[in-house]
Amino acid sequence: MNMKKTILYILGIVILLSGVGYLVWRQFQERPLDVPREGLSHGETAVLPDKVVDKKGTAAKPENTNTLADILAKPLSDVEPILSRAIPAGADVNMASEIKKLVELIRGNYDFRDGWINLGIYREQIKDYEGAAEAWEYASAIRPFDPAPLINLGNLYGYYVHDNKKAEEYFLKAIEAKPKEAYAYYRAHEFYADISETAKAKAVLERGIAADPVGSGDLKAALSALK
Repeated sequence: MNMKKTILYILGIVILLSGVGYLVWRQFQERPLDVPREGLSHGETAVLPDKVVDKKGTAAKPENTNTLADILAKPLSDVEPILSRAIPAGADVNMASEIKKLVELIRGNYDFRDGWINLGIYREQIKDYEGAAEAWEYASAIRPFDPAPLINLGNLYGYYVHDNKKAEEYFLKAIEAKPKEAYAYYRAHEFYADISETAKAKAVLERGIAADPVGSGDLKAALSALK
């Protein structure tokens, strides 16, 4: 009897450790990559947590009025040209290698949100701005309520391509995607401040504070600094 209890006890420990190991493996697979960033004035690229799918794997309740057509904005037939895009000559060898690894991961799962975002980051780093935009556009298509890829597009057009009109468009889309995400308002205000649009910077901060009066401490501090 004691031998049976001992065997059952050992089996229980093995099963428990296997479960823990699986959870650690899942977290490693899903975490954003740690990509080195060059310093830019208010030009950091965002990799925010993906909160679109709940723990049961069902779609979370949207916070705006995007339709299924928005989610399917890019059909899967459009994915391969993005993934097969050539790496520019002279690109950093390590970054080129990371891009190839990411491409293979994404080919195995087109819904790999962090993969698309990090692919855009690497493409931006090697100055393939069109490739970066394509990756983030697709990330936004599969996660229409996620502000991160839209913030990245605003950053790309504002600080790299220097198209302020498109930059503003994407920063505002990021706000619309998740109206209570303070970071989206903060980044929009930074962009406006950098192009000397102080009135718009104040207005977007006030809008963010109104959207979430309790969780907008950083926005309130930024607004005080502008006055």
